[in-house]
Amino acid sequence: MEKEKTYINIIVIGHVDSGKSTTASHLIYKYGGIDKRTIEKFEKEAAEVGKGPFKYTWVLDKLKAEHERGVTIDISLWKCLPQEHSCGENHHSIKANMEKEKTYINIIVIGHVDSGKSTTASHLIYKYGGIDKRTIEKFEKEAAEVGKGPFKYTWVLDKLKAEHERGVTIDISLWKCETSKYHVTIIDAPGHRDFIKTIITGTPQADCAVLIVVAGVGEFKAGISKNGQTHEHALLVYTLGVKLIVSVNTMDSTEPPYSEKKYEEIVKEVSTYIKKIGYNPDTVGFVPISGWNGDNMLEPSANMPCFKGWKVPCKDGNASGTTLLEALDCILPPTRPTDKPLRLPLRDVNKIGGSGTVPVGRVETGVLKPGMVVTFTPVNVTTEELKEKIDRQSCKKLEEGPKFLKSGDAAIVDVVPGKPMCVESVSDCPPLGHFVVLDMRQTVAVGVIKAADEKAAGAARSPSLPRKLRRLNEHHP
Repeated sequence: MEKEKTYINIIVIGHVDSGKSTTASHLIYKYGGIDKRTIEKFEKEAAEVGKGPFKYTWVLDKLKAEHERGVTIDISLWKCLPQEHSCGENHHSIKANMEKEKTYINIIVIGHVDSGKSTTASHLIYKYGGIDKRTIEKFEKEAAEVGKGPFKYTWVLDKLKAEHERGVTIDISLWKCETSKYHVTIIDAPGHRDFIKTIITGTPQADCAVLIVVAGVGEFKAGISKNGQTHEHALLVYTLGVKLIVSVNTMDSTEPPYSEKKYEEIVKEVSTYIKKIGYNPDTVGFVPISGWNGDNMLEPSANMPCFKGWKVPCKDGNASGTTLLEALDCILPPTRPTDKPLRLPLRDVNKIGGSGTVPVGRVETGVLKPGMVVTFTPVNVTTEELKEKIDRQSCKKLEEGPKFLKSGDAAIVDVVPGKPMCVESVSDCPPLGHFVVLDMRQTVAVGVIKAADEKAAGAARSPSLPRKLRRLNEHHP
C-alpha cells in the first residue's frame, strides 16, 4: 500500500462494432471500477429500449446520440486500479476476489472536537487508495498558503469554506473506499457541541462507529471531561444501536511519545465509561494510532512494539488484529431484512437543479426500486408523561408515577405526539425505534421505543408511544 503506483493511459481502438466499449467496460467492471448494481441499472435501461446487449457499452457511452445510434461518438475516460501481478501469476485468486461481490457497510468517525477525526479518516482513505498522492499534495499546498499546512488530510473531507476558516468539521461528509472484505462509506462527523444535531442525523446511517480518543498531553482529559464530547458521542452511538471501535489517536504526542502507560490508562478509563452506558468492553476493539503519521492504520507500527493487538469475540470465534483497517474488516455487517415493509429514515433533503427535490437516507428494511411511489411522514414535537421509574440494569419497577427524573435515572414514559410521527418499536425496526432528546444543543435524554399504538381513525391520529427514557441533565424536568 505504501508503494506509489505509476499512472498509465490506455486507449482502446478498432473497427466500428468490434466491441471496444463492451470490452473496456467489462474489464473495468471485473477490476472493481464499477459495481454490479450499476451494471444491472444499465442492463435494465438498455433492455427498455430494446438494446439489452449494450449494458456494458453504456458505462462509457453516455451521450444520448450514442445510445440511439449504438456507436461511440466521443472520447470517454475511466479510471481503475488493477492489482500488481506478473503475467499468469495469481490469476485465479485475483479473478476469484474480483468476482466475489463485497458487502456494503457504513462507518462513522466521531469524537471530541480537535481529536483528529477528519485527519484520521482522510489518511485512512489515502492509505487505502481512495484518493491519490497528487490530490493530497494539492490540499497540502492550498493549506500551506493560508498557514494551515497540517490540514492537508482534513481538507479531503472538510470542503466548506467555513470549515477551512474555522478549522473544524461543520457538516457530515461522505467518502467511499474499499477494503479486502467490504465496500466502505466513511462518514466524517463534526465534534463541536454546536453541531450535535448533525451527528444525530449521521449516526443512524452507520453500521459501526470509530470513536477517536485523543492521547496527547492534556487533551484526553478535555475530551473525557463533563463538558467534553467523548461521553456524549459514545452514548449517542450506543442509543442508536451502532457497534463501536475505539481508536486512541495522537500516540506520537504523548509524553514520552508512543507511551504504553498512557495508552493503558486511556483504555481503562474509556472501558469503564462505555460499560456504564451499555457496551461490553470485551467486545470493543481498542487500537492505538497516529492519524497524522499513519501508525497502525494499515500496517503495524514499529513505534509501538509493546502493543500486541486487540481481540474481540465474534460468532465464528475470536477476531484479532493490530491495525485500524483489520478492526474495520472484522465488523459483522447487520442483516438487511428485505422481507419487511420499506423503511427509509431521511438524513437530508436537497434541491438539485435539473433533478428537483432529492431525499437522502438509507434503506433499513424492505426494498427500494426505481419508479416506486413512496410516502414520507412528518416528525413533530412531543409531550411526555412519566409512568414509572425503573432500574437501569434490570428494568425492574422502582417507583410508580414519579414526579421528576434526575441525571442518570431511567423510566417508562408515555409520549403523545402533537402531530403524526413516523416511529416503530425497537423490536420491529431498530433504526426507527431509538430516539434522542436535545435541549439548548445538549443531549438531555436518550432511549428506545418499546411499543407504538396508533389510535383509531376517528380519534386524533397521533400514536401513543411508551418509551424507556434515561435522563442525562442535572436539572429536573
